Formats: sequence, C-alpha cells, structure tokens
Amino acid sequence: MYATVQKVDAVAREVTVRVLVQPRGSLGEDDGAAPAADLTQLNSSSLRGDHTFPAHERIASTDLPIALAGGAVTDNPFDGYDSRIQFEAVLGGKPMPVQLTLDKVDSLFSLSITGDADAGLEVHLTRTTSVLVFGLFMMFVMWAITVAVALGARHLISRRRGLVWPAFGFMAASLFALAAFRNAAPVADRLAARLHGVPVGRGDRRAECLRVGDRRIHHGKPDPVVECRPTRESSGRGRRQEASCDHPQPGLAAGARDRPRPPDGGHPKRPAGGVAHAVAPHAGPPCQDPGIASTAGSARMARHHLDPTPATTIDAFSRDTAPVLTVDPGDTVVAGSLDAHGFLERQHTPGEARPRMFDLSRGHCLTGPIAVRGAEPGTVLAVRLDALRPGEWGWTTAAAKDNWLTRELGVAGGPRGQLLWELAGATGTNNFGHTMALAPFLGVLGLPPAEPGDHSTIPPRAEGGGNLDCRELVAGSTLFLPVTVSGANLHVGDGHAAQGDGEVGGTAIECPMTTELTLDVVTGRPVPGIHAEAPAGRITFGFSADLNKATAEALGAMLTWLQSLYDLDRPTALALASPVVDLRVTQIANETWGVHALLPTGAIR
Repeated sequence: MYATVQKVDAVAREVTVRVLVQPRGSLGEDDGAAPAADLTQLNSSSLRGDHTFPAHERIASTDLPIALAGGAVTDNPFDGYDSRIQFEAVLGGKPMPVQLTLDKVDSLFSLSITGDADAGLEVHLTRTTSVLVFGLFMMFVMWAITVAVALGARHLISRRRGLVWPAFGFMAASLFALAAFRNAAPVADRLAARLHGVPVGRGDRRAECLRVGDRRIHHGKPDPVVECRPTRESSGRGRRQEASCDHPQPGLAAGARDRPRPPDGGHPKRPAGGVAHAVAPHAGPPCQDPGIASTAGSARMARHHLDPTPATTIDAFSRDTAPVLTVDPGDTVVAGSLDAHGFLERQHTPGEARPRMFDLSRGHCLTGPIAVRGAEPGTVLAVRLDALRPGEWGWTTAAAKDNWLTRELGVAGGPRGQLLWELAGATGTNNFGHTMALAPFLGVLGLPPAEPGDHSTIPPRAEGGGNLDCRELVAGSTLFLPVTVSGANLHVGDGHAAQGDGEVGGTAIECPMTTELTLDVVTGRPVPGIHAEAPAGRITFGFSADLNKATAEALGAMLTWLQSLYDLDRPTALALASPVVDLRVTQIANETWGVHALLPTGAIR
C-alpha cells in the first residue's frame, strides 16, 4: 500500500492523502498493478463513497480527504500537529503484514514518528528548518521596518518640519505592507516521510474507533476478504474530530459499576434518548448492491456513540420500548455491548458469579433500541458491520441444560463444562492453554416483533431476526432485516469472539463487543426475508422448530435470489444451486433450528 500526502491545508484543517492499493500474491496480477478479479475498496463512513476496480485492469489511486487536529495556522512558522496512525490488514480473520510507504511531496513540513506498530505510530508534524528560518527572517525584517518607521516618525515630529501627517500616512502604508508581507509566508502545507515494511499490529484500543479511512478489499473469488483499515487518533490542542471508542473494561463503560441499580427486580425504566450522542459528521451511505434504492442522501452523515449502561440496555424485545438513540439513514453508530449475561465485571475463574446488569435476566443483555428515521414496515433496514472488536475476556459454558441433545450426548445433569478465555488480538487462549483464531461477530441483531408485549431474545424469528448466531456475519457484512415496526428499533449484542456452525455446546466464546455499524433504509431487495451479503458470500436464512422446514426456508430464499441474479426459472435455479450452494446448520442452541444457505463469493462466474 502506498500513501502519498498530496496537500496539508492548515487553514482548512484538512489533509488529502492519495492511496494506491497493490494486491499481492493470488489477489493481484502484474506485480500488484491489477486485481485478479473485481476488487472493491470500501472506505469508512468518514470518507465519501467507495471505489471499484475491475478485474485485470490497472488500479488507479484514490484521493481521500482527512480532517486535521492540533496546532493553529496562526502560529506559523511555529505551528505543529500531532496524530496517531495505524494500518491493519486481515485475511480470513487472521492478521496479515502490511507494507506502507508514505512518500515525500514537498519540503514545507517535516515529519517525526515514534512508537511501534503494536501501539500505533505517534506522528508529529512541524515546519521544516528552511521554512522556520524563512519565517524568522521575515519577522526580523518586519520588526526592523517597524522600528525604522517609528524612529523616522519621531524624528520628523521632533524637528517640526511640517511633515507630521505625511509621516503618519507613511507609517500606515508601511503597516499594511507588513501585513501583506507576513501573509506571504508559506501556509499551503505539504508533509513528507517514508516508511517501509510496517507490520500489522493490534493497536491501541483508545484509537481503534477514531477512524480516518477504513479500507477493505473484497476479492471476487472464493478467497476470504482482505481488509486494510487505517485508524487515526488525533491529539494535541485541537478539538477531537470523532469521539473515542474506549472499549469497556472489563466489558463495561467506565463508571457503570457505580450507577444505582434499578429498584424493580433488575429491569430499568427506559428514558427516551438514553445517553447516546452524536459527534463529528462524516459522509457516505453504506455499501449496497446496484439498483437498490436507499434513503441515505449525499449530505454529510453523523457518527454516534452508544455505551452499555442501565439506560441503554434491555433484555427483551418489545415494540413499546422507547429508542435510546435515533439516527438518520447513512449514519454510523459505535455501539458497545456487554456479553450475553451482562456481566459488569470479568470472571477470574471459570463459571465465577459476578455482578450483572440485570439481576433477574429474561434474555440476552442487548444495547438499544436504535431507531432509524424513515424506516417503516415495507422497507428494509440495511445493517453494515464496519468493525467488530471483542473485549479482553470471554467465557464458554456447555451442558448447562437438560434437553434432548444433552441427554443424547450423556451430559445432562452436570457437571457443566466451563472455559475462561483471554482474548488478545486475533487469538483466544482458554484456562487449559488451548488457543484458537478469533472471528468476532454479534449473535443478536434484531428488531422487535410487531405484536404487543415482551418477547424473548432467545429464539430467532423470520420477522425481525434477533438471535441469528450466524458466524459468517463478520466485519464487512451487511445484514438486511425487513422492518417490523416504525423506526425499526434495532437491538444489538451477544458478542461472540469465535463460534463453530451450530453453536453445539449452547454458547460460543461469549464476550463484550464494540461494534461499528452503518444503518440505511433500502427498498427493492431481491429477497423478501432476512438475508445478508458477507465476505464469505450471499446468505439466506431459515428458522423453524422443524429442521426440514428451516432448511427448505433457507434454500427457497436462495433460489429466489439466484432467479433474480441470473434470470432463471425456479427449477433451473435449483439445478444451478446444487453444485455451489452450501447448507449449514446455523445453530441448534436457541429453541428454534437455524439453517443458512451460502452462495460463496465468486462461485458462479
């Protein structure tokens, strides 16, 4: 990846970075000059629009405008700017090395870098020596002229030669000339530096949500997605451009332990509005298929932050629950969520009892509801998952219920299987020393049923989704939920750091999660029910107490999608699906069978 700082405009407080992506190995051709298949650069919501590069055609560079913070142009030539920059790349859920080159374009700014890849690179921008010397020289000249004018005026006045008013006129003209001379100092700033072979690192959690550009490369093959996500956190004297996304430690926003407990059995009253707030605006609607109508306009959208607190969490679905946050289509929400049980403190031993958000929990501890303006029954809520960051710990419990499966497996009646996980970067390690790769996703993404009353969060529903537990819905996915109630009222939570198809033990690696998602309202989708576009491919779902019915529902929706994509009749669509479509048992843990059909990315060319 090559990034060239084209222009640093200290007056507009904006830097333009020209980025060139060069896919290597099986992803690229001609030594990275062209993609082997269609490639899409998905920019974060703080940037304008996405860019598509056709297969076998040379990749063009793209210019990305980024806000500056810190320093003030009025301090020129002594102004300086600070920031933290980190680039990450993920292939199939695993970290990849990234080579980053920042090229020098002009000599008006110098760049110093401290830190390392794991903690992020601290960048400090100052004027170059030549600019500083030139500025000091101009200041000296201006002061010299000022002193000369003052001495000349004093001499003329003291000699009383009748030149007082001409002297004042000369002084005024000189001062105006000095102002023009001062403004001739270099202000249109360009910075320069060069880095080679910067490895990918996990980065500072405090900077992970402060995103400059989120670049994910979706390759048109069955290969996993490649994600390149530069993140940036501003520091110094300037106003922060976006709110920090400090991850809840351990799994809770700071200070939540000291909040008063609700008096009515653990279920708090829900004030409208909650504690969510919007921060600096950004631009760009979420990614969507061509031909799909969206209500997100071209205006700059907002970025919101939602922490899990007693005022913003709930443990049941209800159409009557007041939204804690209302957003416009195209807005981005950084939502923190506790684990499924809502632990306020981390466990130190497997199965340890710790304080919970709800003393008498009815279901998952979820964050929300989040209402979207313009979402009405008959439209579809598009939930794009831009980033998912698990907390530092997680837990897994198995054989906790006496049901048909545990009886068949001979584990009913106890003891339970208990694991405690330490989560670091892309790896989880349990109390027995076993390690595994992480692929974080949210188990619950859902809307309340249209029927009145409280509804359990445990079974997934064809109307509104909910506890889908689909491991394919990782970062880069977009889930489409037909709207059930006015405003949609999205609930999110049940973070899973990793899970196998089926969630066979009843739980995954349950963990707190910070999720960055972009919401839109769309119409004209090719599938009437719940479906998704993920890095792994197109996904349709089926839910039923009967596994056969759930299978037929998921496959039937996929046939409808294939008919729309390739203009086929239904029997021919089934014939086309047979060689390529995978049927997977999504979960067997939620009282209702879940099956999803997957059309892998690039399987049909």
